[in-house]
Amino acid sequence: IRLVGRIDLGRDRLILWDLGGQEGLRTIWEKYYSESNAILFVVDSADPDHLQQASEVFGESLSHLHSQHVYDT
Repeated sequence: IRLVGRIDLGRDRLILWDLGGQEGLRTIWEKYYSESNAILFVVDSADPDHLQQASEVFGESLSHLHSQHVYDT
């Protein structure tokens, strides 16, 4: 996990973290959801072999967010 950057926009501040997508790191993602106002899910499109896996992980993330009432449709 590493801090990518901070952007100050008037009274608001964006703090960007790279949590990593490796399977072993995904277990910590949920610790960040409740403190987040937005989530940016980045997929490496240069690696087409992992696109299906990325789609599944994204779906699981949305399901978790929805079940925790962090994300609501």
